[in-house]
Amino acid sequence: MPATVEKKWAVVEGSRVSMTAEEANEAGAEVSRLARECGGEDLPQNIVNVAREKGHCLHGEFEWDDHIAAEASRRDRARQLARSFVLIEITIEEVEPRPPELISISRVEPYVQALEADEENEDDGRRNGRKYVFRSQAIEDVEGVRALERTVVKRIAGFERDLEGLDRLKPLRNAIRKAKKTVGLE
Repeated sequence: MPATVEKKWAVVEGSRVSMTAEEANEAGAEVSRLARECGGEDLPQNIVNVAREKGHCLHGEFEWDDHIAAEASRRDRARQLARSFVLIEITIEEVEPRPPELISISRVEPYVQALEADEENEDDGRRNGRKYVFRSQAIEDVEGVRALERTVVKRIAGFERDLEGLDRLKPLRNAIRKAKKTVGLE
């Protein structure tokens, strides 16, 4: 008897979408349909346009109160800004009688995004329990290091998802898996 293949849409692990399996299948099919219709061009705007309809399967994934949505957009932009600056340290050694000599330039990322230990806390203005701390502060205590590790592990998982199906980058994906085993993450 020939094998049958069943295809269903599902939410990507780690994404900020919370749906039942049935809702995810319907929403995934709709996004796929829209992508085919518009050829991928301006897909986000096409999704917003169809989701405006109250009965649409994607309607509930958006905030339709413009005041609240604007504030959420500003917070997202603020998150981007908080991660967008680096501190450059320049060391110049002055040696007599020669002119000053540049010894080093180093890039220090002063802020990092860390996850709190308990991500199930009620939202207190920090979306999904995230907070931004100085890197030096985060690495000075055990909980800060653990929070940074959790953040990096989530980013690596997202990166691995991005690499799926990219055959030319398979060695990179394999190297990540090997490294994860080496440090006990797999």
